Amino acid sequence: MVWRNKKQDLADQPQKVKNAALRLLSRRDFAAEELRRRLLERGGDQEKVDEVIDYLIQRGFINETALVENWLRYRMEINPRGRAYVKHELINRGVNEQIVLDGIERIYTYEQEEIIIRYLVEKEIMHIHTDLDKIEMEKFRAKLIRRWSNQGFCQNSVICGIKLLHTNFLDND
Repeated sequence: MVWRNKKQDLADQPQKVKNAALRLLSRRDFAAEELRRRLLERGGDQEKVDEVIDYLIQRGFINETALVENWLRYRMEINPRGRAYVKHELINRGVNEQIVLDGIERIYTYEQEEIIIRYLVEKEIMHIHTDLDKIEMEKFRAKLIRRWSNQGFCQNSVICGIKLLHTNFLDND
């Protein structure tokens, strides 16, 4: 497979910055800062890139509030992660921290996080082998605690999940 070098196709053609930005936005939503970085990497002129970003924000092509809402819904429904993980992801993408915090407080509440942990517990119970001994069960529980903690779930949600796991499966031995 041939790997392509980073494109520098905008260096000699500043009039194409807008088209490049629209092409990128046609594939997925971008935060203003994230799109700015991509266009500058491709050789766009700083002044022209800033002008295009401002134009796109004014026209509604870049809407960080909608980006946050869509990303939070994706992380809650399709590929669950905890509030801390999602916050970190969005801030790294260049979204304004206050917009991220507002979206999380409005959409991804602690109660919602606990509902997701319950769903993950039910999913794990379906795949658990009933013939595990106490040591294997302890290892399994530790693995889940590590996984959920690494996925950004708060400590209370992780504890809730482990208690639910115990009441639904482990204490039935």
